[in-house]
Amino acid sequence: MLASVGFILVMLGFLVQWPTLLTLAMFPVLVWMYVRLAHQKERDVRAEFGKDYDRYATTTPAWFPVALILRARRERSRLSRRTTTIRGG
Repeated sequence: MLASVGFILVMLGFLVQWPTLLTLAMFPVLVWMYVRLAHQKERDVRAEFGKDYDRYATTTPAWFPVALILRARRERSRLSRRTTTIRGG
């Protein structure tokens, strides 16, 4: 789905660079189509890989991988505070 996010950002750039009626009209249509396509791909992958994909999907954000990085930082911070508390520091 990350490729879909990239494509949507490119379309947004075109909309900003060439603000015409056509780009304004086509942007929401193309975003809607790519979101539908991404969800269809996810259903196909889930049907093919089943529980393996479900485990993967619970730990990997679908659209924005930044959320995964932020979650990892929070977890490291939480573990660091816990280790400090255990050591008595």
